Amino acid sequence: VTNGFQINLITLNNAFCKFLSSYGAFTVLSVLIINWFLLFDRFAISSRSARIRSLSSKKIARVVVFSVLFVIFCLVALPSAIIFEKMPMDTNVTYICSTKSRKFLLFGALFYFPIVEGILPIVLTIFFWLLTRKQVRNLCNEQFVRHFDRQLTRMYLFQILANAIASVPYATINLYRSITFQTVRSPDKENIVEFFRLMAIWLFYVQYCTDFYIYITISKDVRVEVLKLLCSCPRLSSDRFTAMQSMHLPSSQSLKTASR
Repeated sequence: VTNGFQINLITLNNAFCKFLSSYGAFTVLSVLIINWFLLFDRFAISSRSARIRSLSSKKIARVVVFSVLFVIFCLVALPSAIIFEKMPMDTNVTYICSTKSRKFLLFGALFYFPIVEGILPIVLTIFFWLLTRKQVRNLCNEQFVRHFDRQLTRMYLFQILANAIASVPYATINLYRSITFQTVRSPDKENIVEFFRLMAIWLFYVQYCTDFYIYITISKDVRVEVLKLLCSCPRLSSDRFTAMQSMHLPSSQSLKTASR
């Protein structure tokens, strides 16, 4: 965001460059993988197999998520903090945060950005949608199956569309910046590239806030439950306040006894 206001914080501190690279790589990959776990969880809770359904538990989720986050930190965040540094981009002493490792840049340009951040999220969403739909259609209640299948199909189609709109621009602009790393652009062209990069980052992160709104838009059942929950919140707060008052205020009998 600071680059959008022409404030290049990377030129101020090399440590900030390392932190930015490490933190960015860690958070982006963590969000992607946790979202894939959510896709698997939807499939697991709809499975007819007790063994697969048992995988959808809070205890297993905590162990798996924290283990994966630790692995990402060791394999991605730490190497990024080590190899990335503040380095001059051209003769005008314009600094960027990058690495001299050609292999690392090629890995990002040819595999990570186009595959992990671009194609894989969409493919996994479609894959788990097909698996979940197959599990739902194996249920005996035909009326429930038709109703749930329509909602499930619409929900996943909107999620696939949201993933495509968010992931493809982000992967494309990062792929372009990796390929044209040594290309010297004019300030105007660099500002245009930076503008599209910031917009792509915004879309990429916003997509993980859209699931809730997709659910309440597509599913009438979810919408009704959300409205019930929102309407019950003031009543619950009032009941809790009344209960607290009754606990702290002395009863009339106690007051009479105290007055005597």
